[in-house]
Amino acid sequence: MKDDERTSKEDLNKIFDLRPLIQQRRRKACDCKNRTYSLDTNNREVTCKKCGQVVDPFDALIDIVARWESIERYLILMQEEQQKMARWLVNHKEPLAVKPLIEKYRRGLLPYCPHCNKMLDIYNLTSWGNKKFLEKNGE
Repeated sequence: MKDDERTSKEDLNKIFDLRPLIQQRRRKACDCKNRTYSLDTNNREVTCKKCGQVVDPFDALIDIVARWESIERYLILMQEEQQKMARWLVNHKEPLAVKPLIEKYRRGLLPYCPHCNKMLDIYNLTSWGNKKFLEKNGE
């Protein structure tokens, strides 16, 4: 064999250097926020619908689970808030019952006395009675 036919290791490394090919085929990672995914069941690939990049299925699964966990935390927080509001409503029903009276008073309307049928200004009330006493006497 002649010397010029012989190839050196350097020449072989130049011939079989696959790094440039690997770099060409490598795609950039998907950096989209709030990704939505598309599943290709034939090729078993997960891609980002926004940028079209292939996404690692495990990363997609972790992203989806994290989103659902945050939704679950939000729902639990909203349920606690609803329970607080229900407790508040039980303790504040009376002011809510008086609210329509106050709105009518602001519009210039005054209530009528149910006994004498005369208008009375709620700010001119001079005395108050006990509701339990009224219920006991049956009036």
